[in-house]
Amino acid sequence: MIAYMDAEYNCCGDDKSLIEIAVIVCEDSRSNEPVEIYHTFVKPKLNKGKIYPRIKELTNIEQSDIDKGKSLAHAGDDLLELIKKYRIKSIYHYGDYDKTAFEWNFLRRSEISKYRIIVHKLKDVMESVVTRLGMIEPVCLKDMAYLCGCPSENYHNALDDAKTLMNVMYKINSSDYNTALMNKFREFQKKRRLYNKLKVILNDARKKGQYNIVEMVLSGEDFPDFEEYMNSNADM
Repeated sequence: MIAYMDAEYNCCGDDKSLIEIAVIVCEDSRSNEPVEIYHTFVKPKLNKGKIYPRIKELTNIEQSDIDKGKSLAHAGDDLLELIKKYRIKSIYHYGDYDKTAFEWNFLRRSEISKYRIIVHKLKDVMESVVTRLGMIEPVCLKDMAYLCGCPSENYHNALDDAKTLMNVMYKINSSDYNTALMNKFREFQKKRRLYNKLKVILNDARKKGQYNIVEMVLSGEDFPDFEEYMNSNADM
């Protein structure tokens, strides 16, 4: 058995408190038929148990949701029970933040915590998915869901994101996606990368007051040789 997981955190500064988690258990990564679905809100340890305004706006999680949630230990025990019950080999998640945050939540007091098995089971699939599809840089879950034809109505919702990840992996493992759309996305990535590089260079030139050089580049004007540069009073 494998599982798909997504979680939300009360992120602010060093605070990575878990506030919502969803785990979907499946037979294997070629199935999108859940064997069991686990979902709960979790009371954050820091910030006096209060959700930060920015996180509330991002996730639509209300204070009343986490007030009724489980303690971190209770949620951890539930996950251990799921792992034991279904002999889960791997818990797939998307992006490397989850493992870092789980270590912060479950192992920050002691590396010999009984919850270390949960952290050990976590497996980030983003890099393997990106490599498999020939993408030139990381792809967010929202874009990947669009590419695989299984978009979600809600993002930054642990249960919906876990379901989306399950469907994305099912589509990829079944090769059930639009190849032409994937090719278009690779072109999009290349243009976006070039745009971002040029934006950094131009912004840096503007910050240094080199507006004339920016205008030269944009107009296609050739850069002068050194003698011409000196004769122009080197005002570039």
